[in-house]
Amino acid sequence: SLSKSLTSIGSSAFINNNLSSITIPENVSKIGLSAFSGNPIEQVTILGDSKRFNNLWTSIGFPESLKPSE
Repeated sequence: SLSKSLTSIGSSAFINNNLSSITIPENVSKIGLSAFSGNPIEQVTILGDSKRFNNLWTSIGFPESLKPSE
């Protein structure tokens, strides 16, 4: 569970942590490269503008199949 006051997530922050779902708080405006790589992610919830990370989706480490449609 991430704090609602969180504004950024650093590179490799949650790499290889066995996370299957993640909810990104509305205040997060930056996610570093590979922040979620190496996790068996099955669900991604982006609060607020759900498409705000689409341009970096796979670089962040999220599965392409879970990317919000344009």
